[in-house]
Amino acid sequence: MAAAGRYPALFGDVGAKAFVSYAQDHAAQVELVRRFAGLLRAHGVEVGLDLDAAAVPRDWPLWMRDQLARADFVLVIASAAYKRRAEGGEAPGVGLGASWEGALIREYVYADRARALARVLPVVLPGWSRADIPDWLGPNTRTHYAVSELTAAGAAPLLAYLTGGPHPVTPAAPAASTSYRSMADQYHIGGDYVAGDKNGGDNIIGGAKHVHVYRSE
Repeated sequence: MAAAGRYPALFGDVGAKAFVSYAQDHAAQVELVRRFAGLLRAHGVEVGLDLDAAAVPRDWPLWMRDQLARADFVLVIASAAYKRRAEGGEAPGVGLGASWEGALIREYVYADRARALARVLPVVLPGWSRADIPDWLGPNTRTHYAVSELTAAGAAPLLAYLTGGPHPVTPAAPAASTSYRSMADQYHIGGDYVAGDKNGGDNIIGGAKHVHVYRSE
């Protein structure tokens, strides 16, 4: 698989697996995430969908924790609802899945910020902006991945990082004559695209490698 070419010590001969965390606040957002999952799969990333998991009875909090523990990468899909829920600002009883899941991810980021930088990746899909990334994921201070369209070209930096494939553009600090805002919106100039240890220990986001896109309310 592609990931093995870039990180052989981490992945061996298997491809990267990612968990996609998002807020299921309306049908259009669910469909956007579904299409995003299809794009990942088409480029060798193993993806599972919560709608498939819901075919049988689940203890959802345990299921969430299991998916987080088995992921190589956690892709946090920015949206107004996800930000509100992950920051603890949602109304009681609303969006319980994303609120719970956001708390698990936040705990991991707090416990191991360096590893989280390499593994917990904020992703901005079409229609949203970095302002919709939870504050504790550093929307202005660390890398996020802006997907301009649901195509290989539109998601090129993210796909390159997940799979170890070619990267058409290397994000860098903008030159004096370059608009910081336009550069930041495209790539997020807040940190380097870094790789880290994907073989976790006892933390929530552990060493085995799974990818799941799922409901998260």
